[in-house]
Amino acid sequence: SENTLYLAAGQRLALATLSEEGIKALTVNGEWQADEYGNQWRQASLQGALTDPALADRKPLWQYAEKLDDTYCAGCHAPIASDHYTVNAWPSIAKGMGARTSMSENELDILTRYFQYNAKDITEKQ
Repeated sequence: SENTLYLAAGQRLALATLSEEGIKALTVNGEWQADEYGNQWRQASLQGALTDPALADRKPLWQYAEKLDDTYCAGCHAPIASDHYTVNAWPSIAKGMGARTSMSENELDILTRYFQYNAKDITEKQ
C-alpha cells in the first residue's frame, strides 16, 4: 500500500499509515523493486515536526511484552524465542495462538510487535 511505511523491504512491519498530507510529504528515494515473491517495494523517507514529545525508550514496553508472553503463552508451551520466526510469520502465529487466550487485542498487538521487532530476519534491532 502506498500509504503505509514499513520497517524494511520485504518485512511487513508497519511503522506508519499516512494521511493524504503525509503522502504528499513523502520523499521517494528510488524506483519500485520486486522482492523474491514479486511484491513491489521502494525506499522512501518522511520528515516532519513533532509538537509534543513522541519518542520514548522501548525497553519498558518490551519488558511488558515479555510478561505477557510468560503469562499467556507459557501456560500452553515452552517459551518460543522471538528470533525463531520471521517478521512476516509472527503476526499469523501470534494471532492463532492469542485466540486461545484471554489476552486483549491491545495486549496481542504489543506482543506481536515485540516478536516482530526481535524476529530472526529483522534488519534493524530495536
